[in-house]
Amino acid sequence: RIDPSLAAAHQAIASLLENGVQGHCPVPWTAATVEYKRIRRPEIRVNIGEVKILEKRTDRDYRKIFLAVRRKAGDLSCILGTGAEPGLDELVEEIRLSLDKESLEKTKEVFSRHVSDATRYNIEDLIPEARKWLVEESTGNLDNLLKNLAGTHSEQIDEAVDLIRATGYRTSTQINGLFRILFFARLSDLLTSGPGSDEIDWKKLSQLASFCRPSSLRFLSNDPLVAGFFRWQMSSFTRSRQGVFLKNILAFLRFIRKLHVEPDLWECQNLFYDLYQDPVFCRSLNPDVLSRLRKLGFALGFFIEE
Repeated sequence: RIDPSLAAAHQAIASLLENGVQGHCPVPWTAATVEYKRIRRPEIRVNIGEVKILEKRTDRDYRKIFLAVRRKAGDLSCILGTGAEPGLDELVEEIRLSLDKESLEKTKEVFSRHVSDATRYNIEDLIPEARKWLVEESTGNLDNLLKNLAGTHSEQIDEAVDLIRATGYRTSTQINGLFRILFFARLSDLLTSGPGSDEIDWKKLSQLASFCRPSSLRFLSNDPLVAGFFRWQMSSFTRSRQGVFLKNILAFLRFIRKLHVEPDLWECQNLFYDLYQDPVFCRSLNPDVLSRLRKLGFALGFFIEE
């Protein structure tokens, strides 16, 4: 059951993220406002503030005072209470002084003495939906940063990869790690950019893949992004009857199989089968596109009669 305190705990812990995201709250509660002040110390991040939780069904609001703590090791927790004696500003200063002179546990005790009904929450206490949202919010900016890096410096990256491959020079662990990260960033970008009318060039991505350990690629066998790529390309081909979408699927299959990864083709096989068994659809294709459709059938494991 999600009560006002648990909904407020979600907001208090969310305030500890670097961009201080707020506003989202698991149903049936919605956050109206979150106001807080920050205290930073080596290895510790502390926020003290007030969150107002509004119940959608009744429009009733609840106010909670919170102390949220994040340690460098990733330990996120909070204490919630009602009221604050003395006022919130005075409490912030008292917590600041306590952090300077005493342990974190002592500081938590100071906060608990100044509020009523103090309740502690760890990130594990949040519902799965809330934990998932926190992770997605925390990593979203990093994902955009990597995509911007891969796009802004693409020529420099490609030149470096070409030179490394041509010379056989062994690069540092840090550089290899960077290339692996860029590989997954570029792959994600290509798989999620949606179907276009241009043929996708997998050559540069193949070169970056050489820096990846085989074990790090196994998840692609059942990756939803891969399944989505097949779905978009097949749907676009069905609508447009343009062979470029079949080219993209065939090229991707060659690319991923060279990485010794066999993707889940069940949905793509079903889509192909329905199309190929439709005589009206097949007669509507020009000979080159029909030939490419047959090639896709072979690649998907079908026995195709010419």
